[in-house]
Amino acid sequence: MRRLLFLGITIILLGLALAFWYREGKRISSTPGTQELTVLLPSPRVEFLPLYWAAASGEAEKEGLVLKLLPSASPSPGEKTLAALTAEEALCGRTLEGKKWKVVALLSEKELAWLAGRQPFRWEDLPGKKVITPAAEQGLTAAFEEVLREQGWRPHRDLILITNLPPHLRLPAFAAGVGDLLLTPDPLILSGRFRFSSLPLSLPPFPRWVLVAEEGRVPEKAVLALGRALEASQAKLYSLPPQEIAGETAVFFPQLSLEVLTRAIDRAQRERIWKAGELPHPQAFARLQEILKRAGELPRPLDYQELFFTPAPRPLREEGNRAGGSASAAPRR
Repeated sequence: MRRLLFLGITIILLGLALAFWYREGKRISSTPGTQELTVLLPSPRVEFLPLYWAAASGEAEKEGLVLKLLPSASPSPGEKTLAALTAEEALCGRTLEGKKWKVVALLSEKELAWLAGRQPFRWEDLPGKKVITPAAEQGLTAAFEEVLREQGWRPHRDLILITNLPPHLRLPAFAAGVGDLLLTPDPLILSGRFRFSSLPLSLPPFPRWVLVAEEGRVPEKAVLALGRALEASQAKLYSLPPQEIAGETAVFFPQLSLEVLTRAIDRAQRERIWKAGELPHPQAFARLQEILKRAGELPRPLDYQELFFTPAPRPLREEGNRAGGSASAAPRR
């Protein structure tokens, strides 16, 4: 008897849960103006915090968006799906692979980066060192080479750059004794488990992480709504204490302790790395192309309009209706 009673209660609770799930799902999908948008992201990054905050704090929902953030080893845009890529990845996808990609929003115009060493070191110690870096075509490596040139040093001559290690092997290889220094954007190196000495590396501002859509596969209305949500989230990220932001977004950074995440967010705020929701200035894009060109990693230059999304102009009829409505509402004299 007890078993039957328990089974009956279980079935009732399950039915209530399914009914609630169905009702909520139907409510969200049937809300007028609500749109679903998926964003594919590589490994968690502080540069993505405007997206994390927009999804977690309700900023996206305020704009009528059901925002889904999904991990992906190699993000690629698709139907109602954006991909978070570096600006140079978007550039190469358009030029080398002929992909019909458009950058619809900027996430950051700077990238957090550190030089890590097994022993304490100074910037002046770099000549003669072997430095593990991302691949040669990556903007972080190109920017690092630019900084070296500004110091009067010649990359690949005054110091050796090890650029051929896969991303997942760079930190383990360095920990195992490969190279003298490690160039990395990963705050994990600040963790006490490695006992590395590190120097924060300040890089010049230019488009770093961007959101990419495939032409014609993401509604313009959703793109504009996401831009507004990102701008609102960015304002919060620059106004709230790092500890509060870390506490609210720690779920997105399972690999980082709260203390390390707070330190990374604090630095991101001070360097003002986020430029979320808007598009980069054409001069900033030109600077990126120039840096990649000097590094020998620019397939071919692109015009700004080729790569970046620009909203379609409003129809003249709509503008006329708005003007007419305003005129009719004005008091007569």
